[in-house]
Amino acid sequence: MAKKIKGVNLIPEVTTRPRLEAFVKKHVFNAAGSNTQIQFNDAGSFAGDPSLVWDVTHPNDGLGIFLDETGRGPKVHLDVNYGYLDELAADSGGGASVAFGSGTTIAGKLYYLETSGEWLQTDADILASGSTQLLAIALGTDAADDGMLIHGFFNMDSYLGSFSKGVPVYVSTDVGQATLTPPAGAGDFTRVIGHCTEYSNVIYFNPNEQSGSGGAAGIIGGSNTQVQFNNGGSFDGSANLTFNGTTLTAAGISSTGNTTLGDASGDSVTINAETIVLSNVDTGTDNTVLVYNGSSIVTDEIDSRVWGSTLLDASGTPADNQVGVWTDANTLEGTSNFTFDGTDLTVTADVLPGADDTHDLGSAAARWANVYTGDLHLVNDRGDWTVVEEEDYITVRNNKTGKRFKLLMEEID
Repeated sequence: MAKKIKGVNLIPEVTTRPRLEAFVKKHVFNAAGSNTQIQFNDAGSFAGDPSLVWDVTHPNDGLGIFLDETGRGPKVHLDVNYGYLDELAADSGGGASVAFGSGTTIAGKLYYLETSGEWLQTDADILASGSTQLLAIALGTDAADDGMLIHGFFNMDSYLGSFSKGVPVYVSTDVGQATLTPPAGAGDFTRVIGHCTEYSNVIYFNPNEQSGSGGAAGIIGGSNTQVQFNNGGSFDGSANLTFNGTTLTAAGISSTGNTTLGDASGDSVTINAETIVLSNVDTGTDNTVLVYNGSSIVTDEIDSRVWGSTLLDASGTPADNQVGVWTDANTLEGTSNFTFDGTDLTVTADVLPGADDTHDLGSAAARWANVYTGDLHLVNDRGDWTVVEEEDYITVRNNKTGKRFKLLMEEID
């Protein structure tokens, strides 16, 4: 008959405590695996594994959980070694997750917890849409049932876009998505949510803390095109300092030390100002201009007529050697019919005196050496004759009577 030890029915052969302990050790509670390995049910039998250990002789080392085959010993109270990240399926991940909040979600999208308790998709265009709130990645379609990842690793295959190992990941201006490019639009906020890992589209999800409103750390201040500056520890912008991608516009510039404008010989500098003050140049008087004397810029006075109303304007398309002709009180225009090359004055037109029978061509003291002409017309208050050169003789025609006369010429040997 079986005996009872403290209410335990024993089979007949187990009648003493030593026999009970031997039976239990042999048939029921044999530890499996190696030393420090926590036991688990493996198809009805105890088993151990180097991935799950507890060293009672070093309680401060805590529980060691290894997710790969290395078997390295724990260094902290909970030492987690993440392996197999390259095997994470698209839009899935794991780590620290919560199962609170309401709202229908999309697996892999980025959400923030709204004050009503609802999970809403982030948007870096709107400060209230994830700049300071609790962030999470949806693990399924229901926050309460599937959970929301608040820290860990996630394969953002559908909602990351580009990927580059080790770089920061930001909240995107595309709703519910992440990006590697910091948002830079007016009113956008920049919040790092983690970093890219070794494996394509897998990120380490660890959102930075943010606080404050426009201009706070990581949040762009001011309006579009305004250059950012430190305003009491926060980003800010001003309408007095803007950059549109091509032109930097400033209400005022104060520079110390050597300053260079432009970087090539073809560059130009335009100054649109009513008054220009050069502190190191002597003050001039009326009609003073700036000139370069070979070593520095100095002042010099010029003729006041330069500033008058009689300055001439160029007109037309003047060419070399053309003589200028006034076309009005202030305009001088070159003409191709009147040129001087330094030797010959060429007129491609008639040359007329200013009044009839008044002006001379040359004088008794300043005679023309030779006169080259076609027919010669001689007219005064008494006669009107034309001298015509024939091939072998010369004729003279009286223009009043029409009669012609032949000059008799004797050849000279």
